Amino acid sequence: MLLRRCALAVGVVVALSPAAQADPVNIITSGSYHLSFGTDIGFRFVGTDFDFGGIAVGDLDPLLVACRPCAPGTSVDFTTTLEALLDLTNTPAILEGRSFPQETLFFNGPLTLHPGAVTAPDPPPNDQAIRRVPFVASRFLTAFDNKERTGIPFFSGAFSGQGTATITFSNEENFGLVANIVHYEFQHAAPTPEPATLVLLGTGLSAAYAARRRRRA
Repeated sequence: MLLRRCALAVGVVVALSPAAQADPVNIITSGSYHLSFGTDIGFRFVGTDFDFGGIAVGDLDPLLVACRPCAPGTSVDFTTTLEALLDLTNTPAILEGRSFPQETLFFNGPLTLHPGAVTAPDPPPNDQAIRRVPFVASRFLTAFDNKERTGIPFFSGAFSGQGTATITFSNEENFGLVANIVHYEFQHAAPTPEPATLVLLGTGLSAAYAARRRRRA
């Protein structure tokens, strides 16, 4: 009984803590983001109460020319932020559990990608080499109901996700070894308890254990 009371008290403290009352981050559990030279930037973000995608407009150079040419054996860091990214939903969308027809939501916001460092391969004999590395991504999106993105935003919120980045190196005749395709595949991750929650939980259980030992003594 005492153990139950301590656990309940811990739960109440966690619920009332500032971290528990902060605005939640929208977790991307599946979807993808595809960057390559000469093509549109296609994306799709899927989560508990959202599902939207389309074509993003942004400057690919900071990411795709991280090395051009890439020296084999060197470490190349692909972490970057695509500034002033404008997103247009070209399919029906779901946001905050509500459905919207095609091209009725217009997004604005930068995207930060953290695939980390990748070792550039030797020039591949078949013109391409694939490297896969984990990544994390974060962005703050603002949604409008007009293409000019003016007036009061319909929605503003933070998004976060992680998964596997597939980087394609090509051996091009005029440039040498380059990384010209990066494909991000989002994957669901198990939630990790906040450090404050773990401390409170451990404190409560320790107190309950000590009380039980005193009663037995």
